[in-house]
Amino acid sequence: MPHIRRTQRVGLLTPSSNTTQEPEFVAMLPREITLHTGRLSFTNIDADTMLRCVEELERESRKLADAEVGVIILAATAPSLTLGRGYDRELIERMEAASGRPATTASTAFIDALTALGARRIAMAAPWSEAMNRTAVSFFESNGLEVVHHEVMGYVSNIELGRADPETAYELGRKVDRPQADAIILPGGNWPALSIVERLERDTGKPVLTNNTVSVWAVLRMLQHHGGITGCGRLLDEHLGREAQLPRGRVGTRAHAVESVAPELRGNMPHTHSTHRIGLLTPSSNTTQEPEFAEVLPHDVTLHTGRLGLRTIDADSTERIVEELEQESRKLADAEVGVIVLSATAPSSRKGKGYDRELIRRMSEASGRPATTAATALIEALTVLGARRIVIAAPWTTEVNLIIASFIEAHGFEVLHQEARGLISNTEVGRLDPQVPCEMGRGVNRPEADAVLLACGNWWTMSIVEQLEQEIGKPVLSTNGVSLWAALRILRSHDSIPGYGTLLRDHLVGETVSRRRQSAV
Repeated sequence: MPHIRRTQRVGLLTPSSNTTQEPEFVAMLPREITLHTGRLSFTNIDADTMLRCVEELERESRKLADAEVGVIILAATAPSLTLGRGYDRELIERMEAASGRPATTASTAFIDALTALGARRIAMAAPWSEAMNRTAVSFFESNGLEVVHHEVMGYVSNIELGRADPETAYELGRKVDRPQADAIILPGGNWPALSIVERLERDTGKPVLTNNTVSVWAVLRMLQHHGGITGCGRLLDEHLGREAQLPRGRVGTRAHAVESVAPELRGNMPHTHSTHRIGLLTPSSNTTQEPEFAEVLPHDVTLHTGRLGLRTIDADSTERIVEELEQESRKLADAEVGVIVLSATAPSSRKGKGYDRELIRRMSEASGRPATTAATALIEALTVLGARRIVIAAPWTTEVNLIIASFIEAHGFEVLHQEARGLISNTEVGRLDPQVPCEMGRGVNRPEADAVLLACGNWWTMSIVEQLEQEIGKPVLSTNGVSLWAALRILRSHDSIPGYGTLLRDHLVGETVSRRRQSAV
């Protein structure tokens, strides 16, 4: 797994019910730029929802600032233009004031992209209602553009829009095209349209812009990224600079660098007709989990993130973080995830045995979805592996380590030895090189230990698990590895994921420990 000392991060503010943006962004962004998401409550595409969703703008912007993102984008066209010309700039000012980070919106990105292309006359194919479309037409025309023709799909439910076949975007794009149009735009961030952009450009002979392609283009320009991104349309290929042609997406099954997206390749495109979705609850300052999860997950399992406020790894912070548990769980339920995982070991073991089960109950009751925690997953993984004696290496303080050890021992396991690096700042943990957990894992290992635990979800571990297992000859568990493993077992989606240690390779199949416990009651 090619871990990199990531130099740049994108903060995405997405509607809570959006199921398309995160996988499409991951597919387009160069691998050295990582995606970090905050959610705004949003289920329907109507005027009232457009105004209400931005009530959370400042709070979610601050959470993304905790992750030290280089730019924040409200990647939602309708909410950022609903009050007409200048409203997008007002939202930008609010995000920047709250976060101290550069910001933009999808509506702003559309205007900037059309300007860069020299396109003044546009045809607009939109997924929402005619009333919403009139607002959008007014916004674009007030910014000096001419909308030569426009048509709508009529969606009000955002989750239903996410289920639309990408062909609906292609067909409506062809339908609205007019000879005098300089470009075709497809607003609507939850409309799965990335996979048809290049085909529609070939068939119409003009640029095609989607909500998500203009959003990625805008943030890459703000990050001063140079070099075209192939396979996503003319804007990203030709208008980011010509110094280098960078493949889009992640190495492996997630996405493929191609010169065009032919219909037969659509199954490999993240247009999000995925069969499974994982909802991740991550600390706001976590910079590692989203890219590590995205690297490991098969192409038909997509990741959708909600953030819980946490900057430091101490007793008070790991207790306060769960104050938002119900609210963020409900947001993930809006995206119809199949499981929610609180992938944070210290917060989910903070109050000893049984506390993780209390958090699971709270998440499940709020969301109506199956849920688990990193602490629960760890106990289940040790049980499945038959590992009774373990050692712990962690980046945080010895005090936090002792809480984790106590939690583990309360479940009948023996902690033979533990070592801690002593960090309190979670962002500092995220800056550690992967060789740090690798070296600590070697150092903490004992001959009599059955397994090594690399605790904490914000240090880079997935890339070194397999290597360390081969060196020491025993299972190596990490917070992110056990969390992924537990979520995939609840989904019952895959038999094996090689390359990341024995747990994901050899132990994805089988009845979950929690289900066995329920059956025994």
